[in-house]
Amino acid sequence: DYGFCLFRFNGQRPDEDVLKSLSRQLGKPCKKQNKFSGIIKQIVPTATGRKNSGDTRDTLGLHVDGTQHKHQPAILIFQYVSEPSHGGDSVFIDTAQALLDIPARIRDKIVMNMSRSDAATFRKHGMEYRGPIFKIIRNNTVACRIRFDEVMAVHPDLKDDYLYLKRVFEDEKYRLSFLPREGDIVVFDNWRLLHSRDEVFGHRVRKHNRMWVEDLKEIYHEEIAIGLGRIFPPALTSAIEKANG
Repeated sequence: DYGFCLFRFNGQRPDEDVLKSLSRQLGKPCKKQNKFSGIIKQIVPTATGRKNSGDTRDTLGLHVDGTQHKHQPAILIFQYVSEPSHGGDSVFIDTAQALLDIPARIRDKIVMNMSRSDAATFRKHGMEYRGPIFKIIRNNTVACRIRFDEVMAVHPDLKDDYLYLKRVFEDEKYRLSFLPREGDIVVFDNWRLLHSRDEVFGHRVRKHNRMWVEDLKEIYHEEIAIGLGRIFPPALTSAIEKANG
């Protein structure tokens, strides 16, 4: 219902086979993640890791994954392998609730503006994608493609709208924060939820396995409210599709 699920196992090692088994129930894993080839990438933050990525120990800004890909993965699965000495809390923001709290007149105008085909450009790992921030994927399913770091450059006309959403999404009342335990698995909607991570401290290494899932299995499309389409009135989703070009 809220685009997020935590699995907390007892007596189960954080083996990749657990992750693979779970993913088969949901959909098809992506074979590439940015420049990485494979369905599971292990993320290990270091002091010299790449900025604006899970490889750094620094705080990460709110974002969705795969912004520089043409096809943004629908579902993300994180399997936490080891905990850091200090810090490293995982943070999630439900954009659906945040958008619903914005007065409809303002929200609809911002969403429409950000649905244009030249709304933003995303550059990372030598990859680049230009397109809408809010996009119709299929039927009335809307995906949000946004992040608050140097990877994303909005069209100059949309700077005020972008800063408005940044203030809204960063409001503490929308923040779900928790310290993952070894073996925890989280599954969440990458078309609806933003995620980030607090700074990592100490000598103990924080590791997690990451899987991108292209889309949910067809049987789930009517059962799971993936994306943002169901919170928008039909007139707005139609206008988004038209603005997408």
